[in-house]
Amino acid sequence: MNENLKKPRIKRGWVSYEVIKVVKENPNVVHAYMVDHEDRNVPFDYKAGQYLTIKFDQFGPRPLVRSYTMSSSPQQQDSICLSVKRVEGGVVSTWFCDDLKEGMILKARGPIGKFCFDPSTDKDLFLIAAGSGVTPFVSMAREYANKLGSQGSPKKMHLLLGFQTPHDRVCGEDLDYLSDIHPNLKIHITYSRQEVDSFMHGRISKKMIDDIAKESFQNFTFMTCGPVPMMDMVVEHLKSKKVEEQHIKLESFV
Repeated sequence: MNENLKKPRIKRGWVSYEVIKVVKENPNVVHAYMVDHEDRNVPFDYKAGQYLTIKFDQFGPRPLVRSYTMSSSPQQQDSICLSVKRVEGGVVSTWFCDDLKEGMILKARGPIGKFCFDPSTDKDLFLIAAGSGVTPFVSMAREYANKLGSQGSPKKMHLLLGFQTPHDRVCGEDLDYLSDIHPNLKIHITYSRQEVDSFMHGRISKKMIDDIAKESFQNFTFMTCGPVPMMDMVVEHLKSKKVEEQHIKLESFV
């Protein structure tokens, strides 16, 4: 075995993470790049779609706890990235967008979650998200885009993503980059509050799902993340199309 190969670090409990870079995509979306404060040069162990639970002690007598999905991929071993969208009235998300600085230390537990591609049971992926719900799917697209069709990866991926306007996109540069990586990775974007050439218009709908899936509903494992009403609509529609329950996966950020 090559001694220069780094073994993934495995830790349990609350771990200190240092913020090494802060990128503001727009006034309401920030990307926080972090490394293990103690083992900076050791790759972080997680699966695409998993999240960290972070504890904040600075907002009151009791800690606030919030969970954020990695938008980075396990292939990006130099750091992890959390992409946080401002929530109206959200104390923590506002702090992330306005006050997060390089060098800060965050306490987090994880990785946590089963909202991941399972090569033993899942089919090709059809991923449906709105707003900040895009982050686990950016991680999955980054993880599998250059491995589609290989062992342990899906053969095809569709991402159906909804935003209010182009200025509200989350991980927009990632989406632009990923859309050109592989012909079997298709990214479909709709804007609900602005008509934009070459993009769909309106909220994610049953018709949009039908137009993309065509008659191939049984060929996909569907995963959806975002506002509860959207996810409820998606699940109801998939069940009407006779998609088996094991091929409908949900993740809520509320």
